[in-house]
Amino acid sequence: MADCPPQCATWARDYFGYCLCTTNQAISLTLGFVSVISWGIAEIPQFITNCKTKSPEGLSLLFLLTWIIGDLFNMFGCLLETATLPTQLYMAMLYTVTTVTLTLQLVYYRYIYARFKCNRQYPTVAETNQMEVAGEYNEDQNSGAEKFVTGSRGHRPNSTVLQSVTTMSSPIPLPAVACSQSAGQDSFYTH
Repeated sequence: MADCPPQCATWARDYFGYCLCTTNQAISLTLGFVSVISWGIAEIPQFITNCKTKSPEGLSLLFLLTWIIGDLFNMFGCLLETATLPTQLYMAMLYTVTTVTLTLQLVYYRYIYARFKCNRQYPTVAETNQMEVAGEYNEDQNSGAEKFVTGSRGHRPNSTVLQSVTTMSSPIPLPAVACSQSAGQDSFYTH
């Protein structure tokens, strides 16, 4: 910025391209940076919760995609306007990055990780037969997992029955959830 008076802070001009000449401008820049830092920290608990629970429950993909569109328009508006404060541009970039990251996390945990987990959680009929023949799949050796049994006429259970068998991690039996379902997909806000 060649039009900054010499009494202005050179560091603000050199690093941010911002004329920092008055107390009001210094307060504005400081509050802008506090806002950027606050918004940067605000999304961290959601990221951590999603990682710990390996679930994006409560987040809507449509909401996040709409949010990304708004963030992109905000960022492009800041880039096109020459009078934009540097903190406004940083904020727009931060919004876009955090929203895209949250959306990628939702897609990964809801669609990719869930499918991977489902494929590893439920053994195929062939694997079940091999485990039964080898004597590896019973309650004593699988930490309380329910044992696969033959049907009423000596037939092996089909794959849909196998999907309902769960590993018991609690003394209270819980209903099995099919791989294609999520516990929160009944909720209006998660669609």
